[in-house]
Amino acid sequence: NFFATLSTAFFAAAISLSSFVVRSSARSTKGLMTVRKGAAKSSCTSPDAPSRPSSPILQRVRSRCPNDASPLAATLRKHIVKLRAKFGDRHPAIYDALNDAGRACFEDGNQVDSLAFYEEALALQRYYLGYAHVRNADTHCAMADVFKSKSLNRSVEEYATALGLYEFELREIQGSSLYIDEWSEGVPDLDANVALGSILDLQCKTASCLNRIGNIRFEQRRFDDASTQYRKSLKII
Repeated sequence: NFFATLSTAFFAAAISLSSFVVRSSARSTKGLMTVRKGAAKSSCTSPDAPSRPSSPILQRVRSRCPNDASPLAATLRKHIVKLRAKFGDRHPAIYDALNDAGRACFEDGNQVDSLAFYEEALALQRYYLGYAHVRNADTHCAMADVFKSKSLNRSVEEYATALGLYEFELREIQGSSLYIDEWSEGVPDLDANVALGSILDLQCKTASCLNRIGNIRFEQRRFDDASTQYRKSLKII
């Protein structure tokens, strides 16, 4: 009887130990799967992307996971990531690369990635150069071209935003040009021809914006509005 009782107790202990091992193994496997799943989610950053962004505010505009809709966009994205790792977000080459990528995707018929590149460029330019910088106007014009096939009204909004920035910059330069002779005497690097060239360039861009808004209004059969925009453009030219 003693040996029978001892055997029964040993057998029960063995079963209990086996059950514990199975439960522990299941929990370990489940934990490992959770860790791997979390790691897969967090691995969205391209391996070429810098590990630390230049500013917490810019984390939302850092280069995205290479999940773009086209091979062209993915190639451009990889190139931009390398540029940002080399020069940082403040370098003008980054703005140029993002805007060029937006134009390339637009010409390739990829409107989604085109707008994504332009929006990223606009966010960086606003952060480092300011909201009123004339470079933002160029990006808004480019975005307006993309929106033409999506929403004519949204396209007009983008052109109108660009127009306001061009007009603001034009007023600033025209006001400063009144004293350009005095500046040139004290600052040899300041050339009156450069300022006048900037004024001419801004006038052309302003007139172009007005014409494009007029074209959209004409397409919408809002002929009075179209005529108003065309007349404004003619006054500038």
